[in-house]
Amino acid sequence: MTCGVAKLLPVQRRVPPPGQATSRSTPRAKNSTGGAGLAYRSRGFASVLSVGSHDRTEPLDFFYNPQPPVEFFARGVDIDVAWLEGATLRCTGNSFATPHMSGICALVLGAHPELTPFQLKSVLYLTSSNVIGSL
Repeated sequence: MTCGVAKLLPVQRRVPPPGQATSRSTPRAKNSTGGAGLAYRSRGFASVLSVGSHDRTEPLDFFYNPQPPVEFFARGVDIDVAWLEGATLRCTGNSFATPHMSGICALVLGAHPELTPFQLKSVLYLTSSNVIGSL
């Protein structure tokens, strides 16, 4: 079963006032659109990750994609999702891979809260399952 796909709007770039911390990274599903329905690309925005889904079962198994518009692929196929009255649905899609990448980002930032969005993306790239020398 494939569940409905949420459409997410791009994060508006905001310049913080002097002395205020910058924003954290925000993962977005590949199918996110902005404005007039144009494909949303995150590569021009340091604080946004674009995420597609793969069918591996390991929750922490993610891949870097060198070809735009998707930067990373994470688990997003046959995901058990909580539903009404204690039931679950098995869903597939990029919108279900995005929370996996959000969790991975949270784990990295929990251990290294000083990282900037660019540094976080670099850590994700270097620890991706398909990058030579990754952990």
